[in-house]
Amino acid sequence: MKISVIIPTHNRALLLRQCLEHLAIQTVFPDEVLVVDNASSDSTKTVAESFVGRLPIRYLFEPRRGPSFARNRGAREAKGDILGFLDDDQWPDKNWVAEAKKICRGQNMVVTGNVRYRFRRNDLWSQVFQFRIGLNRLLLYKLSSGQLPSGKIIVHSLDSGNFCLAKKVLSSLDVLFDGQLFPRPAGEQQDLSERLQLAGFKIVYDPKLVTRHQREAKRGWAWAKASFYWGRDFGIIKAKYGAPAKLKRLFQGDAPEFSRREEISYARRRLSGLAFLLFLFSEAIMLAGEWYGWLFFKVQSILGKSQRA
Repeated sequence: MKISVIIPTHNRALLLRQCLEHLAIQTVFPDEVLVVDNASSDSTKTVAESFVGRLPIRYLFEPRRGPSFARNRGAREAKGDILGFLDDDQWPDKNWVAEAKKICRGQNMVVTGNVRYRFRRNDLWSQVFQFRIGLNRLLLYKLSSGQLPSGKIIVHSLDSGNFCLAKKVLSSLDVLFDGQLFPRPAGEQQDLSERLQLAGFKIVYDPKLVTRHQREAKRGWAWAKASFYWGRDFGIIKAKYGAPAKLKRLFQGDAPEFSRREEISYARRRLSGLAFLLFLFSEAIMLAGEWYGWLFFKVQSILGKSQRA
């Protein structure tokens, strides 16, 4: 079976180059690499074309801004039987392609990988973000819903920057990522996770599908804005899919297994004074975003304007 690797990118030519360098040293070569330029104004195209001869590169330009549109464009044009998705700031382990081909071969499931974060700074903002990453890991196992004979666990959410699936899965979905409802990189992966499971597919966590995520924690206004949009997207998902008991969150927990009160108590034990206050402030911003998102989706549904792209 052939695999197409899809990489959406916007104005991050240096990170894209590093990602492609890691794809160029895989133990098993990808059959196709689609670099989807999401309306960049830097040297993204030049970087992609510089790998011609080293990788089976195809450069695509997607003018609609948003990673959902870029991923959807790559999925539509991919020729492989297996679709692998990487973000431009994720470095795949040298066995990533081999593992993706192995686990997705003939399987009626979606596989999400093991993302290992690498922060460039170790300041207060990074500490809070790293705590949220750790909470994500905790929830990944705490909210798992079963285990396969191979030992891999069935989880509720995928990571859009490191996952793969058989292309035939797309025929069961109206759209892969909903770029109209989720124009920013936040809730689109949770929305896809919900729709996949409603369509009868399992999401499997594979610890051997490893990437190293190069992160720079947002600060100040950018951090507050990101927190609001995380909350906004979860509010939309909550309104769209209903009962919190059924909804398992990545960064916060409204499911009975992990309530917001438990989350704050856990943070108080783990974070220092200033970091804990920053965490509480982010919770307040996310909660405001959550109410906004819930109301936004309900109003759109009433007006009949909720539509997918």
